[in-house]
Amino acid sequence: MSMKLQYFHDIMSKGVVPDAFTYSIFIHSYCNANDMYSAFRVLDKMRRYDLLPNVFTYNCVIKKLCKNEKVQEAYQLLDEMISRGVKPDTWSYNAILTYHCDHYEVNRALKLTFRMVNDNCLPDRHTYNMVLKLLIRIGRFDKAIEIWENMGENKFYPSLSTYSVMIHGLCKKKGKLEEACKYFEMMIDERIPPYDTTIELLRNHLLGLGLLDYIEILIVKMRQSTSCSIQESAKITNGDRAYPNNLRHDKTDIESD
Repeated sequence: MSMKLQYFHDIMSKGVVPDAFTYSIFIHSYCNANDMYSAFRVLDKMRRYDLLPNVFTYNCVIKKLCKNEKVQEAYQLLDEMISRGVKPDTWSYNAILTYHCDHYEVNRALKLTFRMVNDNCLPDRHTYNMVLKLLIRIGRFDKAIEIWENMGENKFYPSLSTYSVMIHGLCKKKGKLEEACKYFEMMIDERIPPYDTTIELLRNHLLGLGLLDYIEILIVKMRQSTSCSIQESAKITNGDRAYPNNLRHDKTDIESD
C-alpha cells in the first residue's frame, strides 16, 4: 500500500488529476486492508472531483461495511449509487441481504428483497436461497411457500440448489417431512437430478420414521423419469448403490442449521 500511496502523491504533485479507475484501485486496497476510514476519504475525493465509482467499487465497500456491522452505511451507499446513476446489481443487494440473514432479521431481509424488484434488479438464486433458508430456519413456512410461489413472477425458476434448500430445511423441521417429499417430487418432475446428499438425507429421515411407502413412491417416480441421471439416482433411494466418497452436493447453498 505504501508504494501505491507514494505513486499517488507523485502524480498529484505533477498536476495530474487521477481518474476514477485510479481512485478505485486505492478504494479496493483500503477495503482489503479493512481501512474503511481511508477508503471513505478516497470516495470523498472522488465526489469532489465529480468522479463516479463503478458498481464493482461500490460493491467492494458495501460488502466490507456489512462485514464490519455497518449496515446502515451500506444502505447509504446503495442509495448514493442510485442517485448518481450507478445501477446496483444483485451483488450490491445480496451483500446487505447476507447481513440480515446472518442476524435473523427476517423483516428487513424480506423488505430488501422487495426493494430489489422495485429497483428493477431481479433476485438471483443466491438471493432466494438465503431468504428461503432463513424463513425455514425460523419456522416461517407460510412465507417460504409464498416466496417460492412468486418466484416465477420475477422470472426466476428454481434450480437444483434452490430445491435442495427447501428439501434440506424441511427435512430438519419436525412434521415437515411430507412437505420435503413434495418438493423432491416436484424436482423429479422438472427432470432435475437431485444431489446424492439430498437423497441420502431424505431417505434416512423417512427410514427413521418407518415411512417405507414414501420411499417406494419416490423410487417409482425416479425410475419412471426420462432423465437417465434420475433413474440412476433411484438406486441410492433404494439403498442398492453404495454412496460415493465424494457425494455430489453444493455445501454453500444447501447447508442449513
